[in-house]
Formats: sequence, structure tokens, C-alpha cells
Amino acid sequence: MNRLTKTDKERLALIVLCTSILCLTIWQMLIAPGQIILGTKERDLHVVQEAMRTENDKVALAGKLQEELGLIAKQVRKHEALMANGDPYRWVMKTVLDTPGSRRIEITAFEPPLIGDLSIYPRVPFGTATFALTGKGYYHDFGTFLAAFEKAYPHMRVKRLDLQPQQSIQAGSEEEEKLAFRLEFTCLLRTNSLAADLSRPDQISSAKP
Repeated sequence: MNRLTKTDKERLALIVLCTSILCLTIWQMLIAPGQIILGTKERDLHVVQEAMRTENDKVALAGKLQEELGLIAKQVRKHEALMANGDPYRWVMKTVLDTPGSRRIEITAFEPPLIGDLSIYPRVPFGTATFALTGKGYYHDFGTFLAAFEKAYPHMRVKRLDLQPQQSIQAGSEEEEKLAFRLEFTCLLRTNSLAADLSRPDQISSAKP
């Protein structure tokens, strides 16, 4: 192997130096700025991706809330169907007479209902109707009727119940064991549909009555 001369060594050193300078120049002028730009783009992309994830989460949450609101509106419509509506007097007569066990007691009179406002917070499209009815029947039969009535209409609240023996009943007759009763109760009166308002939450007022 031939030994390098001094001139060859100087040329080789010069080539190495020039190559190093060229590589450093390329790094500083092309690669380094490119890496800086790439890093900036990656950060921008991360910000955009986070924003997209946030928006997707909001969309998913909105869809979930809308679905839950639909289920609530469905439940409200189910309960609204049981409320007094239209002509309260006709409603109470039909409702009481359709209640299981009502045929085992004798309803003698339905008093005209008293209509009032529902003082609760927030404001809802319901009122109140207070009904009273009188009749007679055996204690057990009346208890069965009242239990069935309260179970079928959970929004109904008994305000007063009077039970007393019948007057002027011949001793020894079957009628002697029956009790005369007067039942007074209050229930919700549907003046509008809350389920319709639930589809437009901005329409539900939070003002106190």
C-alpha cells in the first residue's frame, strides 16, 4: 500500500473540512428550519385534533341528552294521559266509575269540582282540581276501591275521608253493615302538554308563579 504524500493528506483534510462545512450548512439552512416548521405543524395538528375531540364529545353529549329528553317526554305523556283534562266533571265521573272495585260500592253523588292553580316552582302547564263524591258500601269494598284508585292515579292525593254508619237503616238488614262515605281528593288538571314543551327547553319558564 502506497503511503499518502503530504500533498494528498492536505487535500484529504481539505475535502473532509469542506464536506463538514457543507453538511453543517445544509443542516442549518434546510434541515433545522424544516424541523422547526414540522414541530410547529405537529403542535398545530395536536391543537386541531383536541378541538375536534372536544367538539365530538359535545356532539355525543348533545345526542345523549336529546335521547334522554325524549324518554322523559314519553314518560310525561304517559302520566299526562291519566290527568284530568277537558271537562273535569265528566272526567271524574268516568274515571271513578272505570276504577276496579267501583261497582262494589254505590256512588250517590259527584259534587262540582273546584279548579285552582298549581303553586309550585318552576311553572308547569298544570292546574289542580278538587273533587268530592259521596256514596255507601261495605268497609272492605270501599277500602279495595280506594286502594285501586290511588294506585291507578298516583298524582291524586286524598284530602279528606269521612266514614260513618248509615242513618235510618232498619235493624237486621244487609244495608245496616254498610258505611256512608264522603271522599274528597285533589289531582292535577292538564291545561296544556308539558311533553310538548320538553322538546323546546327554552319554552319552560323558571319564573315563580
